[in-house]
Amino acid sequence: MKPPWLAPCPTGCRMAKVAILMALYNGERFLQAQLDSLLAQTHEDWALIASDDGSTDASPQMICDFAALNPERHIRLVAGPQQGVARNFLSLLSHVGDAAYFAFADQDDVWLPGKLSRAVAQMPEPDHPAMVCGRTTLVNEVLKKTGATLSYTRGASFGNALVQNIAGGNTMVLTRAALPGLLDARPYANNIIFHDWWAYQIMTGTGAEVIYDPEPQVLYRQHDDNLFGANRSVRARVLRFQMVMGGHFSTWNRKTVESLVPVIDHLTPENRPLLEAFRDGRGLPLFQRIALLRQARIRRQTSLGTIALWIAVILGRV
Repeated sequence: MKPPWLAPCPTGCRMAKVAILMALYNGERFLQAQLDSLLAQTHEDWALIASDDGSTDASPQMICDFAALNPERHIRLVAGPQQGVARNFLSLLSHVGDAAYFAFADQDDVWLPGKLSRAVAQMPEPDHPAMVCGRTTLVNEVLKKTGATLSYTRGASFGNALVQNIAGGNTMVLTRAALPGLLDARPYANNIIFHDWWAYQIMTGTGAEVIYDPEPQVLYRQHDDNLFGANRSVRARVLRFQMVMGGHFSTWNRKTVESLVPVIDHLTPENRPLLEAFRDGRGLPLFQRIALLRQARIRRQTSLGTIALWIAVILGRV
């Protein structure tokens, strides 16, 4: 029997300094390790809001049990929209409350003890729109290290965000002032594939500060149930290039345009023409396409990635 939803915070009660937003769906295999890692955080002033998207396993009950064992903490279980992981994370934005910062959390990762404290230490004051993101350590199902995600050194920008995501959602911590921009854009994000890529686009597009931390603070578990993994093998890269050539990249870019154009007035004056060039250039003949997409300042973080990007541009796969 599905456990009851936890009662919401009474009117007027104070949210913790950091609201942790966890999308939950049939996560019982690895959930306990993630919950234990939250308890081990050196920054102790946090709340957990888990949005269950229709689980049929014990994971909702595990959240209820976790709340019962830690009554001094603000832990809630809410009903998700049951429209996929991206929409589930977007729905959680409504539950940040008056927290100074908020962070996305995957159900199957493990956070290092200093994850929140390190992020908060790098952040400006909560009334300044900003986001910390960074690398992760890749681990297998039993948490044995298998590598790390790439370290991106070319800096965050809207032109980069249009064609690449350097901000994994499981690494994101954002200020309270970043929330209104996300909420304003959320009604137009119904068809997005990746909530974190969308958030990176909104943050850079609206001129928020994006801080990239090269020191991994998350054990990113790779397993068969991952919706999207971070495999860095040669085979995985070939498969991803094939996805680009097969039209997936073009589909993602179309959804990017659909989600951003309705909020173009929220972008900075510098970034509005970049989005317009990206929108208009994708469907033009070759030389006009190249010219406009150059105006959009699109780029990836590595030289090889940028070469692959422009091959896709030439072949009309953007």
